[in-house]
Amino acid sequence: MRHARIRAQTMSSKTGRPWYRKSTNSWYVWHSGRQMRLAEGKKNKAEAYARFAEILGSPPASSVVQVTTVAMLVKAYRTYLVGRIKESTAKSYNCVLEPFVERFGTRPAGDLRAEELESWARQGRWSPTTQRYALTVAAGVYRWATRSKLINKNPIDVLSRPPGKSRGAEILIDSALHERILAVSSPEFRDFLTVVRETGARPGEVAKVEAKDVVWDSHCWVLNEHKTSNTGRKRVIYLSEVVVRLCRVLAEKHPEGPIFRNTRGELWVKTGWKQAMQRVQRKLGLLRRPMVSGYRHTFATDALDRGVPDAHVAELLGHSSTSMIFRHYGHLASRSKTLRDSLDRIRGKDKEPEGE
Repeated sequence: MRHARIRAQTMSSKTGRPWYRKSTNSWYVWHSGRQMRLAEGKKNKAEAYARFAEILGSPPASSVVQVTTVAMLVKAYRTYLVGRIKESTAKSYNCVLEPFVERFGTRPAGDLRAEELESWARQGRWSPTTQRYALTVAAGVYRWATRSKLINKNPIDVLSRPPGKSRGAEILIDSALHERILAVSSPEFRDFLTVVRETGARPGEVAKVEAKDVVWDSHCWVLNEHKTSNTGRKRVIYLSEVVVRLCRVLAEKHPEGPIFRNTRGELWVKTGWKQAMQRVQRKLGLLRRPMVSGYRHTFATDALDRGVPDAHVAELLGHSSTSMIFRHYGHLASRSKTLRDSLDRIRGKDKEPEGE
């Protein structure tokens, strides 16, 4: 603790914040009594702050004993993530990192043990799935810190996480339930659900579609902003004839802004479609609230059940690989017929021709 206080005092007295110098088109900072160049280009502010975070975590040439705490690692990691992840992802990370720092912030980073972290995750009111996520986020901090040479060795490189669980099989929406849902929904919500069901797209993707995103000749949407846009890939969503016809009507009605809107003429948001489904649940007297994401799971499961190649399903859903398909959508019960047919084909190859 004494060493940590000494370090904090030293850093506050000799280290300022990064600034941009127009004459050299570069970012600089004062650190340990000298000026340091962080990054070139005014647009590279995030890179400059990430480099600054690395400098804060590395021992400067000084006789003062340095102690890197967990809180310092988390602060540097958050700075590094600026501009690299979406705001929604950052908020999700913070839901874990804030209690993580509250519990372990003053501890020397190298002293943390895997058993302590696992115990911390179990003690709260988190479900096993959330516990797994919390451990994954915390482990991410340490992996980054190790790569960035902020710590010499990762003390939590081996963690025991609760097994991941997909709710996919529990939230499937068959045709009969779909028709019942549409019967008690508003026209706007019916359009929204129809498109999610027909395309297999994420509800958030459908909500943001504008007329300019529709490529009419190719029957598809091309989205620049989407969940995985940080990969640099555009999201292409292919449309059925039903969706194309619906898009033509709504694009004419809303030439600017989102074409799928709620009953107030506003953008669909997650709370909006959740509340709409709650009303559906009450009207139909269902024990479990249907989930709009259930249509996406159903789309994937039906595709696999009908023998659509895994790679094609992954492409339609916007995944870069088939691993997510098997983790979340490859439900054994739903695919049993397809798997039995595959088994029969394998056996058929080994059968001897009759009459020999």
